[in-house]
Amino acid sequence: MSRQNRINNFAGHIVIILALIGLIICIWGCIMRTGVEVKVSNKTVDVPTVMAEERADAPVRTGSAVIHHTASPDWGVERIRKIHVEERGWDDVGYHFVIRKNGTVETGRPLTKKGAHAKGRNEYVGIALTGNDSFTQEQVDSLVGLLKKLGTTHIEPHHENCPGPGLDLEKVKRELIRNPPPT
Repeated sequence: MSRQNRINNFAGHIVIILALIGLIICIWGCIMRTGVEVKVSNKTVDVPTVMAEERADAPVRTGSAVIHHTASPDWGVERIRKIHVEERGWDDVGYHFVIRKNGTVETGRPLTKKGAHAKGRNEYVGIALTGNDSFTQEQVDSLVGLLKKLGTTHIEPHHENCPGPGLDLEKVKRELIRNPPPT
């Protein structure tokens, strides 16, 4: 086989490999666009799936998360966003996700943007549970499901009083260890 034929064969193989990689990325993107259902008590709650594009160059490290409480009633992310933008002058809501009393996970700040939720740890995912010191089992179940979906293995509280005594973060950590996120 001549040198030119070997080069042509090699180039042909490279093109095939690149096409396969593109196909895999396309399939992975389609998979990542679907939601994940988390069983909560007697109902199923849809946990939003992080888009592949958001994870690719995200300044947010999804392997780590800071857990907060909102210290408010069961307000949705849009109301919290309004407070953060209009009253605090931020460019968006500080949290990446807000988990409501019924277990609904609402998407806040995109994962392509660092959070505004924990000074010195804004590169971690910011997750807030609505309420102050008491949280529903639906919120806890959705938190665990979201952390698993994000691939989070390290969680920490915002500070010693946040998210408060109503959430046993050690129990959440044990659940992540017992049933680790898929790799």
